Amino acid sequence: MTASSTFTKVGDSNTYTIQNGNQYLTYMGNVNVDKTTTVPSDEAGYWQLIKREQLVSRLDEATPIHPVDASFYMTNPKVRRNWPKAIEGTDLSDNGSFNTNAEGLYDGGCASYGQWHKTFDNYQTLTGVKNGVYSVSVKGFYRVNSSYPSVPYLYANDVQTPLKKKGDIGTDNAKNATIALVDDTYLVDPIVVTVTDGTLRVGVKSDADVDWATFREFTIKYLGDEETYKQYLLRGDVNNNGSVDITDVVELVNIILNSQNENPRADVNDDGNVDISDVVKLVNIILNNE
Repeated sequence: MTASSTFTKVGDSNTYTIQNGNQYLTYMGNVNVDKTTTVPSDEAGYWQLIKREQLVSRLDEATPIHPVDASFYMTNPKVRRNWPKAIEGTDLSDNGSFNTNAEGLYDGGCASYGQWHKTFDNYQTLTGVKNGVYSVSVKGFYRVNSSYPSVPYLYANDVQTPLKKKGDIGTDNAKNATIALVDDTYLVDPIVVTVTDGTLRVGVKSDADVDWATFREFTIKYLGDEETYKQYLLRGDVNNNGSVDITDVVELVNIILNSQNENPRADVNDDGNVDISDVVKLVNIILNNE
């Protein structure tokens, strides 16, 4: 949709249809949006306008166990084709004009974006970000050979993790690369970063020439303020001594047996109850470093 789109209000609520020529912005399922010529008659084609301030205020509800999506801080976080790229740094290469919708994937007509045989850094610098702890991920993979052994990585400020190594996607071409990135097969494990000055730089980078790297769809989630996250890392520290060990199991069992549920650290699995399931969770934390 372009700047010439028409917003038509539906009823008396803050709900609209969004039309450009004979096309309507429509929800296609699986969190994907596309343009169709079908006149909206249900919620799939109805949209509510939400201010950025409203989205930011929702971050106050976030906890490490129940994070809140903060991808709205990025411009075009999905890196969709034919939408403003808004990605800075090294010139991006469009993997091709392959339209995923033609395959019934309803992915906004996207291509992925890639880099070949070059050192690169593609990023966005986000300012005015709420201070606290975030998890950041992206879908992406890389291919290496003896001439180009560099491994590209996702980064957020000074934290980084490598993209996934390419598996069998069929013939290495634009179409197959795009299809491979539609689902979560190449979803990179999230990295956790703490923002203290309202600035978050998110990107994909290779420190040397890479054979082939391709990526799309950044995801940012807010996990809460720094103190809340520290407490989460010490979940299971029932006796509040700064470590999690067998003494916490003893303390937790005593709390359960004596029905003393006032200790908020005793609800280890965060389900609102203090019972044997918390003991099981605590033992798993100690044994498996969960």
